[in-house]
Amino acid sequence: MTDTRTKRALGQHYENLAADFLVKQGGTLIKRNATYKGGELDLIFAIEEHLVFVEVRFREQADHGHPLETITPTKQQRLLKAARVFLQHHPHLQNQPMRFDVVYFLGNEEPGWLKNAIVAW
Repeated sequence: MTDTRTKRALGQHYENLAADFLVKQGGTLIKRNATYKGGELDLIFAIEEHLVFVEVRFREQADHGHPLETITPTKQQRLLKAARVFLQHHPHLQNQPMRFDVVYFLGNEEPGWLKNAIVAW
């Protein structure tokens, strides 16, 4: 298996864990891996009457920083752009309250959930 395939499989694994976690918290999965030119949305959920764009992050250990530190301003702009395109394709969802959350994993710890991680609306 190549590094790219291994990385993709690892990403899918943690996206699945994050989706399961959010379902247990009462969320409803709307879409996963919504890819548009310039960006990708890992998970899109309906949670407590909000449309929630979820970024999933994983780090084996914090030696090179916490998983939340990997969401750079450039990454944030890509997420915002992808969310705008998603909403153009799903106009029936445009009037809902929206937010960006991050579900993150550090080593073998339980998942962390940062709500309103990107404030841009």
